[in-house]
Amino acid sequence: KALIVWSGGNDPGTTVGVPNAFRNHFDGGKPFMKVSEMFLKKVGVKRIATYGMTGHSEFKAFVEEYLPKVPGLEVVATEWHRFGEQDYFPILTKLKGVKPDAVITHTIATDLETMIKQAREIGLYPGPVWLNQAAMGPLMLDEASRKIMEGTYESLQASFWATTEPTPKGRAMFQTYAKRFGEKGFGPWAESGYDSVYIVAKAIEKAGTVEDLQKINEAMHQLTTSDIPELLLSYPSGKLFDKDRQAHPKIVITQWKDGKAVHVLSDHGM
Repeated sequence: KALIVWSGGNDPGTTVGVPNAFRNHFDGGKPFMKVSEMFLKKVGVKRIATYGMTGHSEFKAFVEEYLPKVPGLEVVATEWHRFGEQDYFPILTKLKGVKPDAVITHTIATDLETMIKQAREIGLYPGPVWLNQAAMGPLMLDEASRKIMEGTYESLQASFWATTEPTPKGRAMFQTYAKRFGEKGFGPWAESGYDSVYIVAKAIEKAGTVEDLQKINEAMHQLTTSDIPELLLSYPSGKLFDKDRQAHPKIVITQWKDGKAVHVLSDHGM
């Protein structure tokens, strides 16, 4: 009967069958796919190879259902790896052979670092556009790791704070956090997590109850951005949630340059 706050859960598939689950990160479904498509077209990509970690339902839908239907794009390889994989050489060698314009990955930071290091060793990268979905912020990585990522792009984020174009609210929140807890703990989901606290609190306030979850859900669905001036991320004005009960902060794509996350593109994906 409890309200479950699903921290960092951008995959809608993770909450299927879980009643009262509130994901506090942006939707990794169609909006994210649309923004990724915008980026790929912006950089002139035609031939795409994907390499993801098994288990993420929306990435699977992205590479197997969404991308193949985008006019002008051709998916030339779809590969998967297990969590904690150490040897990416066989698949990376295969990807090098199909000569993609872009490689899109979905994995965790530690696995991605190993993957890119091995891609550099065999000469696959630098070369194609390398688009990561690993939700990494600069301060999560040491200098050596940031050098490995140099030139690649990161797309699994809705935060401007770590980019070269931080918002005033995001910068202020980071400075307050860093002063109290240190910089490294401030990842790319900090702002969406912060927003989620105020979203839930405002819904409870409007519902007038902490026990009737149906009323809280209904109140949450009626919230507007003007109801919550504390919000840090950029949302479309008006109702915060759409008919599918999803909020749409801007999804941000950055490129690693000299250890910094340089803003490349951002959009709501709607």
